[in-house]
Formats: sequence, C-alpha cells, structure tokens
Amino acid sequence: FVSEDMSWWDYLFAYWRMKHVENYYKAKGFQVRTKHVKDISEIAEYLANPSTKAMAFIGHAGVPGELEGARIDTIKSAIAAQAKHKWVSEGFSMDNASERGAYRANNLNLEEAYIFACYSSDTTALADYLLMPGGIYWGCQGSLGGTDFLTSYTKPQ
Repeated sequence: FVSEDMSWWDYLFAYWRMKHVENYYKAKGFQVRTKHVKDISEIAEYLANPSTKAMAFIGHAGVPGELEGARIDTIKSAIAAQAKHKWVSEGFSMDNASERGAYRANNLNLEEAYIFACYSSDTTALADYLLMPGGIYWGCQGSLGGTDFLTSYTKPQ
C-alpha cells in the first residue's frame, strides 16, 4: 500500500523500496498488488481477506502504532466492517458475518509486514497485532528519512 498523502519528493525516495518489497514478496510466492490508498478502509478491504499473508505500507505516521492515520482499534473496526460485508454478500446471516468479521479483525496472522513510515517500530504493538507468531515485521524507530534502513522484529512464538 502506498499512501496518497505522500509528496512527489517522498514518493521519489520510496519508489526503489516499493520495487524491492514487490520483488521480495514475489520471490516468496506471494501474489503482489500495489494499491495507492487514501484511508484505512482501503487497506482494510485487503486485510479482511483471510488469504492475505503479507503486507507493505509506505506512507506517513504521526505516532507509534499508526497505519494511514489510524490506530489499532480503528484498524480492527475497519477490517471487521469489511469482512462482515464480505460474509453477508456471500449469504451468511448478519450475526454470523459479524462474528466472522470480528474474528478476522482480531486474528490477521500475517507472515510478514513491511511498514516504511515514521515511528513504525517505536513499539511492537502494531507488529504484534498484524503478525502471526514467528512473523517478521520491518519498521523504523523515530523519524524516517528517505534513505534510512528499517529494523526487523520477529513476533515471539
């Protein structure tokens, strides 16, 4: 995911990182789509799908644990709503769809997450939410410059 809030200057520095992550995920066998997003609901649409096993986000974060301007509780709500809508459209009852949506929102279990945004590794809260045990997360401690390297974190088993 690439935030539409990025300036052309930010995008210039991030472009090679996007290509690197795309190639890395393709080499691991993941189906890769690059999507420009303007809010968390567009990200939630993909994270609500149980077949999603990895993600990358390139954009801005004002505080630790944030993704496209949304904190974890808002991310969960957006994913639950998207998943519920999917299940209702497939013929499940509203109650069953709500239950399935809430389960998905609380159990993403991604294998990998690459978050190229300021403060993305200042805490492990976002990583712990996104990942399965043993999953790998890359993020930045503090403010991020275009040429900075990310640090990795493996969620404990």
